[in-house]
Amino acid sequence: MKQIKKILVPTDFSNCARDAYHTALDIAERIGAAVEVVHFYILPTASNLSEEREFLYTESDFFKAAEAKMDTFLNHDFYNSYESDLVEKVKITY
Repeated sequence: MKQIKKILVPTDFSNCARDAYHTALDIAERIGAAVEVVHFYILPTASNLSEEREFLYTESDFFKAAEAKMDTFLNHDFYNSYESDLVEKVKITY
């Protein structure tokens, strides 16, 4: 049987995603795996009749906002001391 080395947690920053993140941390700590959190998003665009697209936000602004949202998601207040200990025990990347 293959050993699980990494648990991938997709997020849309919802409460359900937060619950999945908590569960992944718990499982990862028990089996010695890492957790990787990912968020996919398509930059919003405005289109006109000539079908040219213009980004509504600069790429730099978008990444700053997305990183801030991810930091909030990863570093929110945990429900109890057990979960806060997991963050220190499990390798988390995003």
